[in-house]
Amino acid sequence: MKLSGRKTFLLTVVGIVLVAALGVTLYFWRAKLAVLNYRKQLIAAGEKLSVKELIPPPPAKEDDGAELFYRANALIPSSYKDLISTNPPHAMRLVAPGKAMIGWQQTELRDDKVTNSWNDLAGTLAQMTAEIQLLDQLANKKTIDFRFNYNQGFSGLLPMLMPTKRATQLLGAATIFALYEGDEESATAHIRAMLGLTRGLTDERIIISQLVRIVLAVITQETTWSFLQSTNVTDTQLAMIQKDWAALDFIVPSQHALEMERAVSEMTIGDMRESSAEFHKVIDSYGGSSGAFTFGSGNLVERGLHIGKEVMEKTAEASKEATWRVAWSYPDQLRMLKGSQVQIETARMAHSNGCFSAALALQRSRLGKLGFIGNLDEDAFAILFNDGHDLQNIFSSGVSAVEGMLHKVMAIEIRKQLVITAIALKRYQLQHGKFPANLKALCPEFLPTIPIDPVNDEPLHYKPNPDGTFLLYSVGDDGEDNGGDANPAEGKSKSNTWQRGRDWVWPQPASEQEIEDYYRQQSLKKSRE
Repeated sequence: MKLSGRKTFLLTVVGIVLVAALGVTLYFWRAKLAVLNYRKQLIAAGEKLSVKELIPPPPAKEDDGAELFYRANALIPSSYKDLISTNPPHAMRLVAPGKAMIGWQQTELRDDKVTNSWNDLAGTLAQMTAEIQLLDQLANKKTIDFRFNYNQGFSGLLPMLMPTKRATQLLGAATIFALYEGDEESATAHIRAMLGLTRGLTDERIIISQLVRIVLAVITQETTWSFLQSTNVTDTQLAMIQKDWAALDFIVPSQHALEMERAVSEMTIGDMRESSAEFHKVIDSYGGSSGAFTFGSGNLVERGLHIGKEVMEKTAEASKEATWRVAWSYPDQLRMLKGSQVQIETARMAHSNGCFSAALALQRSRLGKLGFIGNLDEDAFAILFNDGHDLQNIFSSGVSAVEGMLHKVMAIEIRKQLVITAIALKRYQLQHGKFPANLKALCPEFLPTIPIDPVNDEPLHYKPNPDGTFLLYSVGDDGEDNGGDANPAEGKSKSNTWQRGRDWVWPQPASEQEIEDYYRQQSLKKSRE
C-alpha cells in the first residue's frame, strides 16, 4: 500500500525522534556505566569516595586550642583597623637577591608608602595584650578544631580562616617588637604560638584550609629568620622552635584535602541529580542566575514582554538542567574522578619518595593526557548554553583549578627544611663559635640526619663563607644546581622574592649600603609613577 506524502513525512519524523532518543539513551547509559565501573575500580583499590569515610576524628579536649582561639579572636571586632593590619612590620624584607633586611634592627617601620615608629607599634600591641597572651597558649595545643561540617559540601562556611591569618600576623608583629626590645623569651613564645596556629589546621581537610596553612607557615618562616639574627637567643629557645617546625607536615594533609575534595564533589553531584533545587543552588553559587523577571507597573505590552522573557528563561534553565543530567554530568564526573586520582597519587608519590620533581612531572604528563592542560573540550550543547556557567565541566574544572597546589606544598616544604637547617646551624655556631664545615657535622646532635632537599631527595647545598656567613640553598623548582644563584631565573619576575631565584637561597642579612640602595631604587620608582 502506497503511503501518502503526509504519512511518509510523519513516519520519517517519528523515526528520527526514535533514533535520536535511542542515541541519547545509549550515550547516557554508556557514560553512567563508565563512572560506575571506575568508581568500583577505585574502591577495590582501597580509595575512599564518601565524605563520611574521610571525616577526621574529633581531638581530645585537652589537645584542642579552639576555645582559646575563639576567646582571643572575640577581643578584636572584625571591623577593627590598626597598624598591624594596615602596615605590619617586616620581619624579613628582601632588598637584593639573597639579601634581607632585619626588620627589628631598623630605626623605623617602613614600607613603600608609610612610615611608623616603634612607639606606634608598642601602642598598638599594648591594646592587644590579652589576645596575645591567649594566643601564646596555643604553642602547647596539638590542634584547633573549628568543627567544619563536611556534609555541607562546598556551601560550608570557613569563617575562621582569615582570623587565623590575622592572629599569625599579630604574633609576628609582637615577635619583631620583642626582638627590638631585646626580649628573646617573649619572641620565642610568640613564634611557638605561630607554629601552633599552623599546626592547628593540619587535620582540616579542605583545600583552602591547607592553602591558608601554607600562608601562615610563610609568615612564621620569615619571623623565624628574623629571630635567628639575634645574638641573644639560647640553645634551649632554638631547640623548642626547631622541634615545632620539624613536627609540621604539609604533604599528607594536602593529600587528605584532595581526597575530601573528591568526596564532596561526588556528594554534590549526587544531590544535584536527585534534586532540581540542589542543582540550581549549586549553579547559583558558581556565579548566580539572572532570576525571574518582576512584573512592573508598565502597560500590558510591557507586561507581556516580561512574561515572554520569563517563560523563555525558565525554558532555557530547564533545558540546561536536562542537558546536564543526560549529556554532561557523567562525563564530567568521570573526568573529575580521574583527574583527582592523578593529584592524590602525586601527593602520595611525593610523600613516599621524598621527591617532588619527579612526582610533579608525572602529574603534568598524566593530566595532559586527560585533557586538563589547556582548554577542556566543548561540545555542541556548550555553544547553545554559553551564558557563563561551564556546566559541562563544572566539577572537572576544579582539578585544573588546584593543579598548582602541590607545587605550593613543595615550596613550603623547602622553606621548612631550610629553616630547620638554619636553626641547627645557629645552634652549632652558639656551641662552637663558628659554622660547621658541612651539614654532616650537625648530626646527630642538632639534626637526626643530613637535611634533604624536597625537590630531588638529595642533600641541601651548604658551605660556610669566609666572612663568617654561610650559603644554604635548595636547587628550586627546575631541579638544577646553579651554585646558589639567588638571581631571578630568565623569564621570571625580577622581584627579590627568594623563591623566584635560579636556586632558592636562604637569605643572609643585608648590609647598610644594600638597604640604602634598595630604598633609593624604591624612591626612583615612585617618582617615575
